[in-house]
Amino acid sequence: GNQIESSQVSSWVNQLVQENPKAEGDIREKDQKRFAADQKAILDSCQLARSLAFAKAAAGQGIFATFIDFKFQRMHTAAKALVFGCDLKTVKTQFYELLKGACWMTRFHPVFAVCLMIIGLAVWAVIGGAICRITALQFARDERIGPILALRFSLGKFASFFTAPLIPAMIMLFIALLMFLPSLLIAVPYIGEIIGGLIFPLALLGGFVIALVTVGLVGGFNLMYPTIAVEGSDSFDAISRSFSYIFARPWRMGFYSLVAAVYGAVCYLFVRFFAFLLLAGVRGSTKFAVNLDGSALINIRGKLDALWPAPVFGQLMPDIAWLGLNWSEKIGAALIWVSVALIAALVMAFVVSFFYSANTAIYFLLRRRVDATELDDIFVEQDIEELVAEELGTEESPVEPEATTEKTEDKKEESAPDETSEEEDKSSDEEEGTSDKSGNDKEKEK
Repeated sequence: GNQIESSQVSSWVNQLVQENPKAEGDIREKDQKRFAADQKAILDSCQLARSLAFAKAAAGQGIFATFIDFKFQRMHTAAKALVFGCDLKTVKTQFYELLKGACWMTRFHPVFAVCLMIIGLAVWAVIGGAICRITALQFARDERIGPILALRFSLGKFASFFTAPLIPAMIMLFIALLMFLPSLLIAVPYIGEIIGGLIFPLALLGGFVIALVTVGLVGGFNLMYPTIAVEGSDSFDAISRSFSYIFARPWRMGFYSLVAAVYGAVCYLFVRFFAFLLLAGVRGSTKFAVNLDGSALINIRGKLDALWPAPVFGQLMPDIAWLGLNWSEKIGAALIWVSVALIAALVMAFVVSFFYSANTAIYFLLRRRVDATELDDIFVEQDIEELVAEELGTEESPVEPEATTEKTEDKKEESAPDETSEEEDKSSDEEEGTSDKSGNDKEKEK
């Protein structure tokens, strides 16, 4: 097998690098030396690439990187099949592969799966809750809030966001434990079979509850975060509303989800194509200038090809051959890789943002259909200072007229004694005048 591969490589190299048949004399000798050097360099690079492939296969890949790459590839394939081919069978197959990947991780790496689930729930509780809050306010009241206020809301409701998907899972585990413990009695000879037959209806009841909770969790998981963001409630209210909407309007929920999936797939492919055009434009604009200098490994390869392989639509992240670079090229390639990773991360950020935004809009529509609640009905927080100011304003408004009336009454009371004193003075003067007149009359009589 290795001999056949080496012969194929040699024939390919002979087709790629050929001697100049018109060369003569010294030029022919130089051409033969150049041909031999280029042929040796290409064969060495092929051997190095084969050794690198063997080393990667022997070393393997990390669990997280393997699972994330697998998940993104399945999602990308499903989106292309849905938009360009309307192939629902391929979409179903890709989602089935995603489910198999989750089962693979749970089966062979249970500890890593549990840690990844906890970390993922914590991250999405903060980020997803903030996105749902921004979308809810914009959808209901056409108000825009900044990311800081949205993150403050999600952090304030972190316990509700984090425990909403966990509570149904814990209920299923608890019921499974209740079914497991009595089943140990069946292992008892003779009596165990009879006991198992008697308690089997209870096991069926427990299985019915597990199936019901599973359907509600799988179908209503995407409505739990919007419930908390819209209603400002806790995790129990999120579970209750999501389960009731799923079982009350399953077909409408499926229709809304299908429309959102098609629209989201179109938007995702457009955003990814835009990112691909961005990277291809940058690479095409700088290729000829950068390739004036060859790479450290092989002279026939341009430097930009070594630092940054050409991106493709299905794989935006570059697969850089780090072993073929010197120290300066490794630094430059690492910086380029970080910049390209930011562009790819923006594409994934759009997917996450669309998922939570679309489900928030679906929650509003289902709530209006099931509970007959208006679309603009949303929980709005107010600062404590604003509430205190409003309460003080309501208390002071009826008191002000009383204060004015009291002031007028006080003025009247103050003016009243003055008037009485003036009247008393007048009466005393009149009395004195009458007394003087009477005295004068007496003197005249005398």
